[in-house]
Amino acid sequence: MKVTFRVDASLTIGTGHVMRCLTLANVLRLRGHQCTFVCVQHAGNMITAIKMAGFQVHLLAARHGQYQINEQEPNNYAQWLGCSQHEDAKQTKNILAFNNQPSLESLGMKPDWLVVDSYALNQQWQNQFTGFGIKIFVIDDLADRLHQCDLLLDQTFGRAALDYRHLVPVKSEILAGVDYCLLRPEFLQHRRINNDVSRTGLQVNNKYQILITLGGIDEHNVTERILTIFNQLSLLNTRFVVVLGVNSPWQARIKTLAVKLNIAVTVHVGVNNMAALMSQCDFAIGAAGSTTWERCCVGLPSALLAIADNQEFALSVLANEGIVAKFDLGTLEEDIKSFFYDKNKDEIISTLTAHCKRLVDGAGCRRVVDKMESMHAL
Repeated sequence: MKVTFRVDASLTIGTGHVMRCLTLANVLRLRGHQCTFVCVQHAGNMITAIKMAGFQVHLLAARHGQYQINEQEPNNYAQWLGCSQHEDAKQTKNILAFNNQPSLESLGMKPDWLVVDSYALNQQWQNQFTGFGIKIFVIDDLADRLHQCDLLLDQTFGRAALDYRHLVPVKSEILAGVDYCLLRPEFLQHRRINNDVSRTGLQVNNKYQILITLGGIDEHNVTERILTIFNQLSLLNTRFVVVLGVNSPWQARIKTLAVKLNIAVTVHVGVNNMAALMSQCDFAIGAAGSTTWERCCVGLPSALLAIADNQEFALSVLANEGIVAKFDLGTLEEDIKSFFYDKNKDEIISTLTAHCKRLVDGAGCRRVVDKMESMHAL
C-alpha cells in the first residue's frame, strides 16, 4: 500500500500528532508499505525529524493568513491551519499531482490511503479527495466535527464508536478506545521486561526517580513550575528526569535552572529511548496527551495535567477510574505537596501502577495496520 500522511506540528499545535503518525508509518514500513508525509512549514515543525526517520516529506509553505470561520460548523482549531481548508486541500492536491490524474497513475504516486491527523481539518477538506479511489483515514480525539472518511481512529480511553457514529458516513469503520493506541514496539518490549515490577518504593539506583515530561513544546513552561515546587519540598533520596522536545523553546532556561536548584535534575532533549527512560523511573508527572498511553503500557504510575483543553476529557475519565492521579494547573503546588506528603503514597502508587498497566497492552498499532490492510484488500 501507498500511504500519505497530512499532519503538522508547530509551537502551538505541539508534536503529538506527528509523533503518532510516525509511529504508524514505521509499522506500515515494516509491513512493506510505502509512506510519505505532507506538512506545513510552521515554526516548530517536525519536518527534519520525519526526514531523519527515512520518510519523504512534501512541503507546504509557511502561512500567515487567517482562516474564515464557517458559522454553520465552527472549528476552534481553524487558526492552526493558517489558511482555509479549501486552500490547504488545493495545495495538497497540487503536491500529489491530483490535477493530472493520468500522469499520477502512470507515476504510481497516488496513495491508497490518505491519513489525516489535524484538529483543523474536517469534511470540508476531506470532500476534496473523494472520487480519486483513495481511502481516507482520520485520526482524531475530539468527536466534535463531521468527517468524510472510510476509517476513523480515536485512541482515547473512554471513547466508543457511538461517539462518532453521527459524525461519519454509515459505511465508515470506527476504531475507538485504548485497544488501538499507536505505540512504538519498544513500549511493548519494556512492558514485557518489567512485567513483574511493582513500583512501591526506591528502585532505581537506590533513588526514587520522577519523570517530568509536559509534551514536545510545553508552551507555557509548566516544567519550570514543577521543578520549582519540588525544590521547596525537601524530598529525600529523590532525583528528577526531565524530557523536553527538540522544539521546546525552554531548553536553555530549564538546563540553567537544573544546575541552580537544590534537587538532582537530569535534562534530556529529543530522546529516542523514551520507553527505556520510563522503565527506569518510579513515577511520572506529565501532560494528558498521547504519552499517557506510553506510560500506561510500561506500567509507570503518573499524575497528569491537562495543559490543553482537548486533554480534559481523557484526564477526567482516567482520574475517575483511578488509573492516574490528577493535578490541576491552578492548584499545582497544593496538589504536588498533598500527593507526595501523603502517608499512604506508596500504596496509592502501587494501585495506580496496577490499574494503568491493565489499560494498554501495546499492540494497538498492529491492530490498526491489520484493519488498513484488510480494508485495502476489499
